[in-house]
Amino acid sequence: MVIIQFAEKGGLNAEEIETIQQEYDGILQEVGLEIVPIRQTKRIIFELEENESQDTLIGLVREWYRIWLRDPDLRDEDQYILPDEWERKIELLKRRFQRVFQKISNPHREETRLDDYVMDLVKWLRERFKQARSQRQEPKIRMKGTSQYEGFTLIQFTIEFYLDNAKLEDFRRGSRVSSEIYQEVMRHVKDSYPPVKP
Repeated sequence: MVIIQFAEKGGLNAEEIETIQQEYDGILQEVGLEIVPIRQTKRIIFELEENESQDTLIGLVREWYRIWLRDPDLRDEDQYILPDEWERKIELLKRRFQRVFQKISNPHREETRLDDYVMDLVKWLRERFKQARSQRQEPKIRMKGTSQYEGFTLIQFTIEFYLDNAKLEDFRRGSRVSSEIYQEVMRHVKDSYPPVKP
């Protein structure tokens, strides 16, 4: 990105274009895509194809969702929902990288916009492909208030947590997670504070 912004000032020369293309080729390899020449009648065009390496972004995403499929709480239909969702995202990822590849391969018409295309791709990766956990998604425990009951002070707490993929488990994922958190809190309270004997 820094290379593109620096190179765009005053236009791109052949050496700068080659440097940007090499940088992008390295990024493509990390993503799991390779440049493949395809002959079309009198000319050769270049397209991106997925390589078989597991140690790439695409390979690791597939490994991640396949491990997730082993979750015993998932239902039978989730075995189709999860792969469909992530394979669709992988296809979108490939198309977006292909679009930027086309711009970088032939930048002469739009060289001043290359950084915009790259920034749009980065923004899509962060916000639409797989959201990074934000501060608002972190679990929170807050004191809601206090009350008196038979000489004891009762403290009320609220627990807030973020739930992704709520549609899994037949839309019951939120209830299950909430129930498990409640059970864990009650187990901890019972272990930490044995009942008072009269």
